[in-house]
Amino acid sequence: MSEDIVSRELTVTYTRRSKVRAVKDELPEDATIFSVSFCAPAGKITYLAGKNGSGKTTWIKAAVGLLPTAHGEVTYGGKSLDEVRRNFSIVMDNPPFYPHMSMRDNLRCVYDISEADIKSRGDLVENFQLADYMSERVSHLSFGKRHRLAVLGALLRRPKFLILDEPDIGLDPESWDIVSKELRATAEGGAAVLITGQHIELLYDITDHFIFLKDYKKRNEKRVRGSDILFAGDKKEFARQALDESGVDFDRHFDIRAALLYRMKQGAQK
Repeated sequence: MSEDIVSRELTVTYTRRSKVRAVKDELPEDATIFSVSFCAPAGKITYLAGKNGSGKTTWIKAAVGLLPTAHGEVTYGGKSLDEVRRNFSIVMDNPPFYPHMSMRDNLRCVYDISEADIKSRGDLVENFQLADYMSERVSHLSFGKRHRLAVLGALLRRPKFLILDEPDIGLDPESWDIVSKELRATAEGGAAVLITGQHIELLYDITDHFIFLKDYKKRNEKRVRGSDILFAGDKKEFARQALDESGVDFDRHFDIRAALLYRMKQGAQK
């Protein structure tokens, strides 16, 4: 079986018990926030995109059990998260570090990385330009270094399944170049990598597969499970469709920025 991340009609609802709030609007009891089905294929970087409030982070939290779900499931190579936990890594937009512990100790405690693992992947630590800071307290690090540490910890686990919420956040161009190359290498090594974020032009460059969520406020009230996807497929096909809809010749004038911005606008209207 292929080592894909598959979301099958994963449905999140609001209840008084769960206190889920995907948007600012007041939601009635048991109102559906979203229901999505898609596949993030192994060996590819999949970009889960959409406007603010469309459910990107909500999907991630539901996929890893941080939010209750009303229906559906997410599988990892056909297995549950509990069955693949040793082969799974996640980086949230605010990584949970122990501020008064060193980088090395955080890698051990938060990511379950042994000293032997750190030494065996010295090249990766060097690539992230963090080797000289391993003994420093995390509280002394800049936001960018902390975020690099989070991605480093995730990659040191050699994951087959990797999810990153806004992997570019707080990173300068040099740091993003480092991170993006390692994410590309991880996917090329066979892992299923799923990323989210708002810097669509930046993230598009490293993406193979594109999932575009509908804008929450424009979703049809007559809901069909798994239907809150505006587009799912190859990124160039996504851009081609957007350019065709906007009347721009894809082959003669491939303006990806225009295509993506147009698709974002259309996503709010469907």
